[in-house]
Amino acid sequence: MTRNTYDYYITDEEYELAESRGISKDTLNYRIRELGWSKSKALTTPIQKRRQNQFPKHILDKVKENNINPRAFRWRVENGWDIERACTEPTLPPDNPVRISRTAEKRRKYPIELVRLAEKNGVSYRAFQRRVKKGMDMYTAAITPLMTKEESLAKAREKSSFHLGNEIFWNSVRGHSAK
Repeated sequence: MTRNTYDYYITDEEYELAESRGISKDTLNYRIRELGWSKSKALTTPIQKRRQNQFPKHILDKVKENNINPRAFRWRVENGWDIERACTEPTLPPDNPVRISRTAEKRRKYPIELVRLAEKNGVSYRAFQRRVKKGMDMYTAAITPLMTKEESLAKAREKSSFHLGNEIFWNSVRGHSAK
């Protein structure tokens, strides 16, 4: 069934009706114009209430005090952890400063020790990956510090043949023979 252009037009009466049912103008517009709901559905479907916080304030304070992400805390409780353990156990082991998901750990291509060594030496994970992909061995990629802009520019100038052409041009202008 194709929709008519006027199906997207919302009258003032429809806005008032929606407002009386607790549906804001923005929500009504979004439902009809973005989601493609019919007007009757958009006007009659109640707004979903957000879940009220189900944990007492002292528990949430403990979560905050222990520097645990509230979403991680909720996930833990929903997956069977007791509340005391969920709000006190750190999310990362103390010896693991790098956050890695379980799925990322399973498909890990580079040893975590070398990734940490690279980060310790100021080499980002992306730079480490790029170096290994271009043929550098992993250990060297992890321990070799990144070049500064000045070092990079000097290396580029050294490899460039542009300066040779420049010299030939100026030598010909001056009347010198090219070498």
